[in-house]
Amino acid sequence: MNEMGRQGEKEKGRQGEGETGRGAWMKSFWKRTAIELEDWLRYSPAVRAAIGRWMRFRDAWRSPRDHQARARSIRDLCAAARMTFDPATLRAINERIHVRLAEMDPRQVDWTEFVSQINEAWMPRAVFVKPWLGPNERGILFATFEVEWIKLLRFVNLEEFAARYTLIVAPTSAPFNLVNYAFPAAYPQPLFSLINHEEDVEIIPRISAKYRMIPLYTSHWVNPENYHPRPRNERDIDLIMVAAWGKVKRHHALWQALRTMPAPLKIVLIGQDQDGRTVESIQREASYYGVAGRFEVMTNAPHPEVLEKLCRAKVSVLLSLREGSAVIVPESLFADTPVALYHDAYNGSRSFINADTGRLLQHAGLGEQLMQFLADADRCRARAWAEEHITCFRSSATMNAILKNQALADGQAWTQDIFPMCWRPYPLLVNPADDVHTEPDRRWMLERFGLKIGP
Repeated sequence: MNEMGRQGEKEKGRQGEGETGRGAWMKSFWKRTAIELEDWLRYSPAVRAAIGRWMRFRDAWRSPRDHQARARSIRDLCAAARMTFDPATLRAINERIHVRLAEMDPRQVDWTEFVSQINEAWMPRAVFVKPWLGPNERGILFATFEVEWIKLLRFVNLEEFAARYTLIVAPTSAPFNLVNYAFPAAYPQPLFSLINHEEDVEIIPRISAKYRMIPLYTSHWVNPENYHPRPRNERDIDLIMVAAWGKVKRHHALWQALRTMPAPLKIVLIGQDQDGRTVESIQREASYYGVAGRFEVMTNAPHPEVLEKLCRAKVSVLLSLREGSAVIVPESLFADTPVALYHDAYNGSRSFINADTGRLLQHAGLGEQLMQFLADADRCRARAWAEEHITCFRSSATMNAILKNQALADGQAWTQDIFPMCWRPYPLLVNPADDVHTEPDRRWMLERFGLKIGP
């Protein structure tokens, strides 16, 4: 090939490379736009209100004629309730749900349509906090995650169980969900419930008059003894984000911030598969923002490894806008790692954030705010504040007083307090030696109903 031919081939190659580069840039641009548009639509008050109105309108034309159809209607109405904060609308939805509920037998519902993994006769996220001591002094079972409550409905004679035990449940997020309505309708006695947001204290009793409230979040149960923070000058992780890989955790907000932050920062992301999204989804999404390779990733990591990383981090960040009461917030605080959340995050654990424990973020200029947070982090006293206010020991004492007073008011005996409980990452007794005292209760559940209790 002559020189002119070789020059032509080089020029053609450069043009091809340019087109490829422009094509890749355009692809990333449209991917970013789609991610951010979907996120805006998910949280826009106007969009949410419109979707809620459509769901209520659609349900108004339904005439569910069997238990399964009524359960679907309640599920959809609960979704509509989560779309609004208007008190009058919420009351109207609640009234319609109770009409459906009055016509539905929860025991006739095929719960596999609504709750996954309910056919295994095992409740790993449950713990007996007090043993059964006789006909006049019930034992106490604590069960979190709605899937565990449905297992009680699925496997247990509830009348026999309720005569022997008091039940405490812990909702996972918003109280407006099908199980929160259906389970107390089937349960023969009053039961206790924790909360995830301050207003749940008033909302949950409107869902069912059987609920008795324990005004503690599901994030109030962290044991400081499990955390061994490094001195501030020995911390080698600048920023940590512990959040499942689902879209609701909004990792894309971090990618946006990283584009304006210095590249040498050491950043660790820890998460687990959620809603079909994996660590590969996270890496691919980061590439659209040009920040792939700027962070270390751990997926489905054992809990002790998560705690070890928290204790090495300078700051922790959570960028979700709606969830229950995130346990990662107090876990970070007991690691003496201050936390950053959005100022308008609908998250019960946001109430733990103050000048001692972290920072509430604005949406604009996130990268600059995180850099300033890193610069100021050493001024925080996150663990000291958490030890004064939110340990599992304080929470256990508060819950014990509520349970004791109610038992005495109901004419029950109370000769023994509950065993202190913690969350790691399942509910457990703080002192493993106390498990021997509740072994007869676990054995009774297994022999009587074939249901295993505890991790």
